[in-house]
Amino acid sequence: AFFGVIPGVAAAFGGKKAPFGATDLRSETECAAAERLGLSVCRMFCGWGGLVPQRGEYRFDGLDAQMARMEKHGIRPWLMLIGAPEWVLPEHVHSPGYEPYPFDEEGWRESIRAISERFGRRVYGIEWLNEIVPGTKCKDPVADYRRFCEIGAEELRRVNPDAKSILAGGLWPRNFRLDVLGAGIGSSIDILPIHYSSYEGASEAIADAAGGGVAKVWNDETASGISVWGMDGREALERSVLQSRYVLRTWPEQLAAGVEGLIYFGGEANPAGNWKYLLDDHTPRPVAATLAVLSAKLGDARPVGGYYAEPGARVFVFEKKNHSALAVVCSANGDPSAAPVEVSLPAGAGLPVVRTDHQGNATTLRADGVLTVKAGAMPLIYEGLPLGPLAVRCALTVEGQGTLVAKPAVSFVRGAEPQLHAAVRNPIGVPVKGSIAFEIGGKTIGSKTFELARGESAHLSLDVPETAVPEGAAEGVAKISWLAGLSSKGDSATRPFTVSVVAPATLGNLLTNGSFENGKANWSGGGRVVALAGGRPGEEGSALSLDHSEGYVQCLQRVANPAPGRELLYTAWVRTDDMYAGSNASLYREGGARNLYIPDVFCAPKDTAGAWQLMVKSLSTRPGEKSVQVQPVARGKNGTALYDHLRLTVRDGTDWGAEAHRTAQPKTIDGDLSDWVFDDPLPLLCANQIASEGGYQWTPENLSGLAQLAWDADSLYLAVRVRDDIHTAQTGEKTLDGDALQIGLHPANRV
Repeated sequence: AFFGVIPGVAAAFGGKKAPFGATDLRSETECAAAERLGLSVCRMFCGWGGLVPQRGEYRFDGLDAQMARMEKHGIRPWLMLIGAPEWVLPEHVHSPGYEPYPFDEEGWRESIRAISERFGRRVYGIEWLNEIVPGTKCKDPVADYRRFCEIGAEELRRVNPDAKSILAGGLWPRNFRLDVLGAGIGSSIDILPIHYSSYEGASEAIADAAGGGVAKVWNDETASGISVWGMDGREALERSVLQSRYVLRTWPEQLAAGVEGLIYFGGEANPAGNWKYLLDDHTPRPVAATLAVLSAKLGDARPVGGYYAEPGARVFVFEKKNHSALAVVCSANGDPSAAPVEVSLPAGAGLPVVRTDHQGNATTLRADGVLTVKAGAMPLIYEGLPLGPLAVRCALTVEGQGTLVAKPAVSFVRGAEPQLHAAVRNPIGVPVKGSIAFEIGGKTIGSKTFELARGESAHLSLDVPETAVPEGAAEGVAKISWLAGLSSKGDSATRPFTVSVVAPATLGNLLTNGSFENGKANWSGGGRVVALAGGRPGEEGSALSLDHSEGYVQCLQRVANPAPGRELLYTAWVRTDDMYAGSNASLYREGGARNLYIPDVFCAPKDTAGAWQLMVKSLSTRPGEKSVQVQPVARGKNGTALYDHLRLTVRDGTDWGAEAHRTAQPKTIDGDLSDWVFDDPLPLLCANQIASEGGYQWTPENLSGLAQLAWDADSLYLAVRVRDDIHTAQTGEKTLDGDALQIGLHPANRV
């Protein structure tokens, strides 16, 4: 069917290893194959119960021998602990799977101390569980998992400060990830791993990790599987190419987004194929060659970024050691049945460009300033391209929408003073200076200049004259131009975008009656509205109750999407008592819908101990998705889930949003809040908003608050109601050490 060439990976970059890995290498031959593919780590699934079946009983010999085989071939063990022995669990908890669990702290400490003392100096790192969700084993899964990681990291770092402490790979949904990061787990974690992701997913995880104090993100489980059992040889070979396509599409894009490395979900041989890259010790599948190609080409290349190329391609750019560029080019839709599209790449006049396919077959091309290539579902690699003209295409973001979006959607509010917002970053190794010029409907709007050192970014805002605001939909263009370093020859690129003019009402909550003060008006489905009467902030008015149901009970509302193609921010307060609760969502286009389910949208802990949890989901809508449905959902025969303050808004670059209503009369600053209506409050009372120090045991009874914003032509007003059981004030530099409120204002209204 085709011929594969395994590159000499070690020779390609001087004996170094690529930041790639395999999973569960066992035999000597499997380890030798991984070495030849340029892999540097092996993620090992290790059951804690198998290593320590009884307290004080350690069975390490098998793991010891397995590690020795890897080390012989220059591969470092990445130990991933799963499960738990029964002896460490409370009586009511058995066989924990993909979820945190309560545990005997001293028993865990004894176990991980012994594991660290035996293997800590040999491992790349230890990963604390795998693909966990909040689950049902813990009353407080965030606190239990944080403590599990703290103890593990303490013991591992005591033995080897350089070993990596690794968060559970694929921990999800995102609201759970945000909760554990917000709880301060970053002090115990060096790497946040994701699973089966994309450029967008990796970018989101990198931002989340940085906000939580975690410096690095890996993807430590990624592959595509196909069973070839019963297929004839030719069919098995040809159909298995989908594995190569998956790897060559997703690995470069995640590296371009900023992940540090990736681990293939396979390594040991499997005669049925499935996810693996070996059928037996001596029969590699096509994806084995693809892994070697990626190791040789990208293993020591520096990611620059990615961009969308008309009329429908994705281009991921890397800088080679000689400062030339490498580009990985594929179709944007990834459809193997669709015809490839032709796109143009900048190329040096008369200089050779080497094209490499997924099996390592190379072809030398010549170009005269521009290279026209075909972009299909299977990516191709192009080397020998000029860096500057490709890097500038990766540098410009319009309205917070990434460089891989075909046409960013810009929305102006009718009657307001409109602005265009852009961000530019310098992804190359020398300073750049230049400008961004904007056009709408063929008319020049204005420009902004920038000057950036290596790695710097700038956020730019441009006032749009009222005369330039279109009556309806329009097309726009942003053109970026820069000079790099001491070069006198500039580079430039254009970024088309669409413009729509929306009604002021779309600025607020798209959901009607999201606080259920009008009963279930505008909502359909199950559940009932109940009165809140807890006597503290957040306990006034009404809430939706989904309760006492052996199957799923749900309530839903569908609304128009004012800006298809833009992200929407969906938030809710949720409180549970013995109830599995979260939300589904659907995005509707003509002729169909895209459905998202719990826990992917969000999922609350089974029991929030009387406190609200703030749930957050960013919904990425696509062009043509003209309506959106949100659907709180819960299940539990004897439990209750309460929902309040459900909001769906156009996302404005942040996961946090609230409304400031215009007030007809100036507010009197007198401490009397009787003239304030807290109908769109900022919660200062949710358990997953709290970060405590020094052993402080927070409860909503001892500290809860609500804030509300208002404004007029001259002032921004803030009202805050706080319940605090013990009032302790400090002054001067120690003000924030006592009971205090800190307010931050961004002067450009941007984040």
